[in-house]
Amino acid sequence: MTACDPLIDDPFLFPCRPANRPALQRIGYRIGEYPDMVEAMLRSIDGEVALAGWTHRGADDPGIALLESLAVVGDILTFYQERYANETFLRTAEWRESVAGLVRLMGYRLSPGLGGAARLSVELKPAAGKIVVPAGYPFKADLDGQDQSVEFQTDADLTAWPHLSAFNLFRPRSYAASVAAGTDTLEVERAGSSTALAAIASLALKKGDRILLVPDAPAWVSNPNAGFSAQDPGQVLKVKDVRTVHDRTLVTFETTIDRSWSLPLVAYRLGRTWRHFGHAAPPKHTVPTPTSGTVTGASNLTTGFVRHIYAGHACANTSMAMNLPAEVIPLDQEVQDLVPGVRIAVETRVQLGGVMQPCILVRRIAALRATAMTFGPQTGASTLVTMENGLLSHSQSTGQEADIRDFRIHEITSQRIRFRPLATVSGGGFASGTETLTFYGTRKEALTLVDRPLMLKHDDGRWVEMSCVNEATDFPWGTTDPKMWLLSFDAPPSPFQRADFDEEVPKVTVHGNLVTASQGKAVPMVTLGNGDARAVFQTFALPKPVTHLLHPGDDPAEVPELTVLVNGRAAERVSSLYGQAADRLVYVLRQDDAGGFHVQFGDGKTGARLPTGRGNVTATFRNRRGCAGGAESRSHAKRGHPDRGRGEASSSRRGRRRRRSGNRRQRQAGGAGPGSGPGPDRQPGGLRDRASGNSRRRTGARGLGPAGRHAGRGVAGAAAKRAGKRICRGARRDPRLPALSRVKPLCAGGAAGAAAPGVPGPALCFRPGPARRNSRRSDHAAAGTDGPSGRRPRWRLCAGVAADRRDGICQPHRGTGSGGAGRALGAGGRVWQTGRNACGQSARGSASARRPAPATCPGQATGGRAFATAFGASDAGLGAA
Repeated sequence: MTACDPLIDDPFLFPCRPANRPALQRIGYRIGEYPDMVEAMLRSIDGEVALAGWTHRGADDPGIALLESLAVVGDILTFYQERYANETFLRTAEWRESVAGLVRLMGYRLSPGLGGAARLSVELKPAAGKIVVPAGYPFKADLDGQDQSVEFQTDADLTAWPHLSAFNLFRPRSYAASVAAGTDTLEVERAGSSTALAAIASLALKKGDRILLVPDAPAWVSNPNAGFSAQDPGQVLKVKDVRTVHDRTLVTFETTIDRSWSLPLVAYRLGRTWRHFGHAAPPKHTVPTPTSGTVTGASNLTTGFVRHIYAGHACANTSMAMNLPAEVIPLDQEVQDLVPGVRIAVETRVQLGGVMQPCILVRRIAALRATAMTFGPQTGASTLVTMENGLLSHSQSTGQEADIRDFRIHEITSQRIRFRPLATVSGGGFASGTETLTFYGTRKEALTLVDRPLMLKHDDGRWVEMSCVNEATDFPWGTTDPKMWLLSFDAPPSPFQRADFDEEVPKVTVHGNLVTASQGKAVPMVTLGNGDARAVFQTFALPKPVTHLLHPGDDPAEVPELTVLVNGRAAERVSSLYGQAADRLVYVLRQDDAGGFHVQFGDGKTGARLPTGRGNVTATFRNRRGCAGGAESRSHAKRGHPDRGRGEASSSRRGRRRRRSGNRRQRQAGGAGPGSGPGPDRQPGGLRDRASGNSRRRTGARGLGPAGRHAGRGVAGAAAKRAGKRICRGARRDPRLPALSRVKPLCAGGAAGAAAPGVPGPALCFRPGPARRNSRRSDHAAAGTDGPSGRRPRWRLCAGVAADRRDGICQPHRGTGSGGAGRALGAGGRVWQTGRNACGQSARGSASARRPAPATCPGQATGGRAFATAFGASDAGLGAA
């Protein structure tokens, strides 16, 4: 009989020998875990003769509890042993220190984390005038996924105009050659002989006005040799509505136009309407016989209603008690407020060659006389209207007659109005950017669009950025009134449709004051240390991490925002001290395994030594990096102080007292004090809270209103979801930009391979509340501004910014480039990389020697530069590796 029954299977194995196949993302390096250790020790009890009587296995036994405690210790030790083992391999390492040490063995170093970038749109108060936003102007924002506010600075000067803050572009108009029948809306083209907006506005058209459409006068009215031709009928319309759309005055009538009208379409506003005196007389009337002396009888006479109207003739045919000159019309009532010079529209029918022809003519009153008139059996008050010209301005051999019962005399109460048909616009998409859209404004305003980038954002979140390619000659001199100017762009405004640029209901907002900003806070000048001419390769540590920005033309492409001064003279940064001249004041910037930055100078052979001096090595730089995420919805933001980072002292003793009081409040509340926080690359939470409290005390500012909602782009799930988080409720005043009203950082999140333009993107906007006056000091005179002194705008952040900045990319020490990387690793070699990204989290990736993979935050798109101009993503270079 054997000692072990082969039918009994015991899979328990302790200790386990580590066995890992190649190319694993994690390796196992534990001999066992807590349950394995407990079971192994319990089995050993049965193997000892001295412990054979120990049969209790419950946790309440002190001996069993001791064994379990030992298993806990063993589990912890093996856990950390496995972590250490993973850190010794490049593929599985997670800590920056481990990766940096491993790749340094191959002659590579990790690239620093990059600062984010944003596209800002500055909005000014309407009466501000031109404002120059200087380069380096700071702003703050809250981003989703970021515990602290992110600080930005503008990269270049921006000349901002109020009218370019947020405006609309429109489809070009076109007009038909005639007004079609059935039309109920017309545009006022001109008033009198002027197309000026003020002249058209002086018409003061309103609901209820009567408008007479006057056809062209027939030629026979003024030309005796012209043949007979019928005049088109006129029409009286009643105004239903009048509205102004930019430079157009649109008049809608209660009824439609009954026939087609050719242009120009002339009209007048009507006042009162009168009839010809005697129009209501009976067709027969009785007169005494004889008309004077003793009456012996009576006679029945036919009333004469027909009168001659040709020039130079006083008609005696009518039953009027006087002969009627052709240019005289007696009104059927006495009108006391008529004055000479007023125009009237005479509507009647004229008999020519036995045919009654409708006729509407406009004449000016030359004289007026109130009198009593007799027409047949009627007697009453009347006003004799003498026109400057008769209805016919010439005399013909045959008589021209008109029936007084057909006369309508309309008072004209406006200048001559010229209408045109309602403008038509085309639909569909855009084929090109040439003469695509129009801008409404003055010539001066249109000139500011020359060679200016514009960001077009749809209400649904889609966007596109274009540049206006017009020249100054495209905007010729003319009227000073605003008008529509035709614009051309470097690309069609796709994916938008023409209908999105409707004049009355536009769906696309245009931002014209665009400027690029980069992440980073300017740090005041700091003293790095003392120069010593006896020392070689002097090295100084920077107190904070340095912001690096991507410059694809440089090698390496990550350029630090750092200036090192030696005795006030700027030293030159080089990638390596090797080969540098002995008298050349240069330095190299290196990052240690823990992420700290150091400045190193030469030894007098490769780069100059430092001159001896006390505190003569100083530096100015920018701090902060690695912003990513969409802006928090309805969060509040403030502008940073423009003078920070320029070596200037605190503004007042009162400000220092407030900061100290803020420290006390923070300590009493249990908050983190200065210097606390997760690491050197993150601003301590206590500092942020304290600054916010100081701002509240100084200004008492509050945020304004709700904000728009914008979806993040290039960041998984990065949308403006959270609301109401306040970061800075006040803002330090900026005397240089007193009229700055709003700043919208229009940032495209994501990276190379992110969504193309047209996908909903985020946007930031900083909005100020009402400013408060601070009478303690005024910096306007020194800053060269003319605004009110001591203004303190208040800001709020209402939506969206995103960035994707990488860290942990391997680079050769001396910028050997992609070819150097390939040679270092062998032909066709691959280097597996891992590292800690800008968010402080681990990330792994692989890359060929030509294109290493970046380490990014979880949930973010990977790739190159996250922000790009044109509100989109660009595939910028990834560095020298």
